[in-house]
Amino acid sequence: MSVAAVFALTILVGSVLMNNKAEQKDEASTAETAQYAATPESDAVEESAVAKDASTSNEAFQSNIVKEHERFLSLRSSVYEDDLTDAVAFRIGLAGRDAESVPMTYVIPNERVAADFEGEKPSTLQMYEKYAPQIDEEAKGFTDYHPYKGELKEEEDKLVHVLPKENDYDVATATENEYKGTLEDTFSDSEYTELEIQNEDGTPYEFSQEGTPSLAMSLTGPKHFNYYLYKDENGGEYLSPDFRQTFSTVTEALSQMKNKNDDVYIPAVPENITYTVKEETAGVVVTFDLPLDLTAMEAVRATQLIEAMMLTAASFDQQLRLDNVIQESWEGFDLTNYLPKPVGPNKQYMEEESKK
Repeated sequence: MSVAAVFALTILVGSVLMNNKAEQKDEASTAETAQYAATPESDAVEESAVAKDASTSNEAFQSNIVKEHERFLSLRSSVYEDDLTDAVAFRIGLAGRDAESVPMTYVIPNERVAADFEGEKPSTLQMYEKYAPQIDEEAKGFTDYHPYKGELKEEEDKLVHVLPKENDYDVATATENEYKGTLEDTFSDSEYTELEIQNEDGTPYEFSQEGTPSLAMSLTGPKHFNYYLYKDENGGEYLSPDFRQTFSTVTEALSQMKNKNDDVYIPAVPENITYTVKEETAGVVVTFDLPLDLTAMEAVRATQLIEAMMLTAASFDQQLRLDNVIQESWEGFDLTNYLPKPVGPNKQYMEEESKK
């Protein structure tokens, strides 16, 4: 959320609370006047009960406002199971300016999905066909990429993408990698086990840079990435794998998160912070060499550090624990225990209407 939006929300919250207090004051004045006019004792008891109910209602109202305010101001950027109590996650890979996919996780309320699909449970492909065209990618600093050209179809437990003869996915190695990366970010961890890329006659598509018919892409299992910071053209920041480099172990992935490998992705872990990594039965433990004071960093940078490590551990289907941190909690995370596994990176909310 932008600074201006946060400021506006803060003013709105303050205004609502002030108006609520004014209403409470008016109710108190009315009750006070009635006390002088009324003589039966029962009237006084009734007035007291009304005032108490009003006070309780006011406290509940203020509590809800504060909770909503805190939700908007949270520095967390990933999606967790708590975010999906009454919603579903829609994943999609957006094409960045550097011919690379950046994974996004949209939180869509159950009631909206029920309305859009008339109460039926949609498949991942149906979700994609419905919601991908509604994303204004260019407004977010990405390439206008979705929906895919050609035909996407389901065949039992696999997905097939039939490419037209002329397409923008086979121009160079970079565009091919971008295309496959967006497919992986969009359809992995779904009901489909694999994705085949075909010609219009049903034969396997042959990418010009490879010279051989393409093999089916696996859509199951963790991908073993580590996460870095990516900035879009509008200055937005996202946590994303560094050009989809994979690692054989979670220890290797976490240990190399400080390395700056290129000019596109920025390490989420500052160079001066050192640590060791240990794999245990319950998960993976990162122990900082010196006590880590999160308040010594910008709050958003500290949160990005934590979530980047959490996402890296989650890519190996493991939970993360951080040891030797001065703070016991941060942004709602209990740092004394294993942290929850993120459902997906880069939480987004779907616009009500398409701008495309």
